[in-house]
Order: sequence, then C-alpha cells, then structure tokens
Amino acid sequence: MATRDGALRIMVQGDVDLATSHLLYEAALQALVLPNVTEVVFDLSGVPFLDASGVAALMHAYLELAEQGRHVSVAGAAGMVAAVLHITRADHDLIPAPASRP
Repeated sequence: MATRDGALRIMVQGDVDLATSHLLYEAALQALVLPNVTEVVFDLSGVPFLDASGVAALMHAYLELAEQGRHVSVAGAAGMVAAVLHITRADHDLIPAPASRP
C-alpha cells in the first residue's frame, strides 16, 4: 500500500479467488482507519486471474468505502481480469470514465 495526497493505492498481486479474496477486502478496510485517505485505488496490474469471489470482494470494498465517503477505483485491469469486470458490470462502478475532451 502506498499513500500520496489522500490517495491510497493497494497493489494487488497474484490470483484473486476464493482462497485470497478476503485479503483484498481486509486491505480495503484498513483504508478506513488511515487518516486523510479520501481515495482508494486497487491496482490490478499484477493480477492474472479474478473470479466471482474477487469481484464480490471488490464490490463489497467499494460499498463499504463509498459509504464512508472514499472514492474507489480500479486501475491496471487487463486481459481476463478486465473482461471479468466488464462481464459482471463491476467496471461501471470501479473504473473511472475517460476524461472528456474540450
């Protein structure tokens, strides 16, 4: 985890599945006790596999953190992980829309 200017970046590594998804959620909950954290970014660039329990952990974390006023997003999702987020529509809540051009 790294913090900068109120943003906490959680670097997720390895498969996020039934055996590990609880660790992702627990890391998110730690953000609730850190002072001055206004944004939480889950960096999934090191995740080759994400199953339904991983999506559920991300969404539970999103709901918990958003309820406490934190902005939550996902970065670095690629390949199968990005496809899973898209198929489950989790990307609509977690991946920021591209900035509009003037």
